Amino acid sequence: MSSVHDLEDQLHSSEDEQYGEDNHERTGDRPTKRIRTNTSRQKAPRKKYVKGKQGGLQGIMKMPLEVFMEITHHVHPGDLISLIRTSKFFRAMLLNKSAILIWQCALSNVPELPACPTGMVEPQYAALMFSKNCTLCGAPAMSKPDPFLQVRFCSSCRETELDETLPGLTQAGGNWVPWTMHIKRTKKSTLKHPTYYLLAQRREFERVNDRFVREDDQKGLAEWRLQRRTSWNNQYKEGKQLLEYLNSVATSRLDGLKDLKSERREQIQERLRVLGWEDKYFHFYAESAEKQWKSLVGASKPLTDRAWTNMLPKLTQLLEENRLLVDESQRQQRRHARVTKAEDLLRQLKRDTHPYQSIVDTLQLKRSPIKIGLFFLEQDPMLSNPFPENQVVRRWDSFVKLYEEENSIERVEELFNEQRDTICQKLLEWRTQVEEQLVEQYKPSSTESAIVSNLLCCFVTKTVTKVQGSTDPTKPISDQARFLLRADTVFMLKATTSSSEVDQEHGSIANYIHFPNMPCIKNDPYRLDCILDDSSQYTEERPLDCYVRHAGKEAIVKALLRELQMLDVSYVELENMGKAFICGRCNHSRAMEWNALVQHYHLRRRDWTGNRFLLNTYETRHPVIFRNLHDLESGTNHKPLVRIAQSEDNHASLSHSHASAAECTICRGIDFYEDSSFESLAKMREHMLEVHDTAEPVKDLHFMDESRTIKNLIYWAQFERRNWEQEWDRFHDAPHAGGVMADPPEIPSELTS
Repeated sequence: MSSVHDLEDQLHSSEDEQYGEDNHERTGDRPTKRIRTNTSRQKAPRKKYVKGKQGGLQGIMKMPLEVFMEITHHVHPGDLISLIRTSKFFRAMLLNKSAILIWQCALSNVPELPACPTGMVEPQYAALMFSKNCTLCGAPAMSKPDPFLQVRFCSSCRETELDETLPGLTQAGGNWVPWTMHIKRTKKSTLKHPTYYLLAQRREFERVNDRFVREDDQKGLAEWRLQRRTSWNNQYKEGKQLLEYLNSVATSRLDGLKDLKSERREQIQERLRVLGWEDKYFHFYAESAEKQWKSLVGASKPLTDRAWTNMLPKLTQLLEENRLLVDESQRQQRRHARVTKAEDLLRQLKRDTHPYQSIVDTLQLKRSPIKIGLFFLEQDPMLSNPFPENQVVRRWDSFVKLYEEENSIERVEELFNEQRDTICQKLLEWRTQVEEQLVEQYKPSSTESAIVSNLLCCFVTKTVTKVQGSTDPTKPISDQARFLLRADTVFMLKATTSSSEVDQEHGSIANYIHFPNMPCIKNDPYRLDCILDDSSQYTEERPLDCYVRHAGKEAIVKALLRELQMLDVSYVELENMGKAFICGRCNHSRAMEWNALVQHYHLRRRDWTGNRFLLNTYETRHPVIFRNLHDLESGTNHKPLVRIAQSEDNHASLSHSHASAAECTICRGIDFYEDSSFESLAKMREHMLEVHDTAEPVKDLHFMDESRTIKNLIYWAQFERRNWEQEWDRFHDAPHAGGVMADPPEIPSELTS
């Protein structure tokens, strides 16, 4: 090789001498010109041009043929393709039939490369697999070669040389023309997974096929088609081998790029560690910074000293900016961990210091944890522990310091134990303030007698609240708490003053609330981490002063408790009894919870103002009688207001929920659905007597027999209220309207129970 370099040096020196002599001869015959004084504007020396074997390839072109042939046995096929495109000399030499061994040796140097496909020569095969040019026009083509059509197309040729068809039509057409589904889709394609033919091959096939058809050469056509099918089958098998090779090369290339990127990244990070940077700063939070970092660190190029020198200032700038974000994020994470620990400690304190634990133990109100997947979620007992909102707790410096100061989790627990008594005192002060405020808000309004307010204050200080008939469980708690826990202490959300006659007599229809079931004091120390958000400082604290006395429902509760002889019972005991209460005034045996019973009485009483039934809108000459069964005044009804459900009541309630035997037409006619169905005709007759003052009800006028389902449906489908009112007047105009019926209705014996 040194002789080759010496030869190149000699060629260059001889060219310079020859160029100087020629230039001197040309300038000797010309007249002398004035020398330019401004040397700074002189033109650059003329560039040397060399041709043929005097150019940059002169060394290899003057190389002995034996040496060149020996070298070509070790080159890559892609290098041979590049070489034949450099000059006509190499093109003529390497595309000669005698150079077939050179191509075969070059192809054999590629590991796992399939043999040259049938119908192709080695230079074609090498150009298909290793060139980046279109096999048709020679333009640059970056797409992969197609192993079945054996072409590599540029974008322009792909649009003009391919014929698209449906995938199923290739098999239906007989598989005579090569097709593929692996070439890149054309821009005009309308299919998701199209199949492509080469347009030239398709036309050639049609031309030859038409010639055989015109000549009516069926035998030749069959032989030719068999030959085409056999050729395509072989080409398809070879294409599958090429496809496997291309996929393996792509996978290997991706793995190689991945390893190269990983090696480059590790080298850069190791150099940064030497400069004092920690690994935590290599993870970026800002998307733009992360993108710049990956473009520098994740490039698929080996790391050189020059590249490192050029990128170091930019890397340092990115890391400095990211350091602030990372440090702040980790500070927030540490703070969040402290907040979470403080929450856990506060929740445990809430469970350990229940102010009404004696009531919880007596009534066994503790509830089992709820299993959610593999975890268990603790539940508060039915009588919850009043607890302040987060906005209140945030004002306690003794608690805020637990998570605001930089301490370990273990230190947070130690500080909490040290501040436990202080926090408990804060909770006691808050709870006392809440109880006093609610008692004050329960007093009558200024429009009521001041004497009543004074009596209430005296009652609070001397109040008695019983649990299972005993006052022992309520002795440890304060007077205000005992008063608030009573069943007849009924709150509601403050509503605007109503001029409604019903509201003024019976109270608002608003839902009633018992202490401590108020959202603003029924809290868990969850989500204290909301204080991490700066906007949380504007979160409004839910007010407690929106709860006032519900006089209407208080009167109902007192009357019901008198009936049950449980005047001083706590609300939670009644709630714990579940569906154990039955309205004694209704003609059904449906068991209800305490809240539902009170709501039932309140709604029934709101249907009346004084002795007037508001829902009675019948326009008849003979009045339709309604009586108020839910009047709380003693002596108005011999039935009790409420009774405790027994086992037979539960059975009757279950039966009623599935079917009813009769329905009151009078109540149904005014959409009074709740009290219109009865589980037996006996219950219906009792309802008629007590509510409508009818001793002998008439079927289809006073009631409907619901055992006859189809007839009942037809009746209500054709029901017209005005017609019923006329029928009502005609019935009472008759001689038997005094109450004795000429033909009393027949009541089946099986429905009277």
